[in-house]
Amino acid sequence: MRRRLFACGGAVSLTLAAAVAATPAASRAQGHTDADFAALKTVCSRCHTLELVVAQPRSETEWMGILQKMADLGARGTDEQYDAIVHYLRTHLTAINVNEASADELIVTLGLPQEVAESMVARRQVRPFRDLADLESVPGVGRAAIEARKGRIFF
Repeated sequence: MRRRLFACGGAVSLTLAAAVAATPAASRAQGHTDADFAALKTVCSRCHTLELVVAQPRSETEWMGILQKMADLGARGTDEQYDAIVHYLRTHLTAINVNEASADELIVTLGLPQEVAESMVARRQVRPFRDLADLESVPGVGRAAIEARKGRIFF
């Protein structure tokens, strides 16, 4: 997946997946900043409303496809703006299937520490998660964090 960024007057093509992978999981899991939301608003609302952006949770793959499509259609932003948009989407708007997601995806999307995400992966190999209460039974998974994300968690 590639994106075009316009910096210093020239087009730069970068691999979006590489940009996401280069961000350490721990820093991605910390949550958004006002700068993350500002970047989303600045880049995305040039062509449409933010309501359209946040209308429904999407998988990370779907979000990356949408970002690619927007870049292909001419959306312009800096490397920093796209990084902030990816961070915001991953931590606030990405849907996740907790029975299939990687530990890294659990860390970022649910805001979990590495060891808790790994415990979840190990637990679901024995018995898949059935519902939110089952998910909350894993030590270290907080009720408030799950409650705040319940509309984006799937089994």
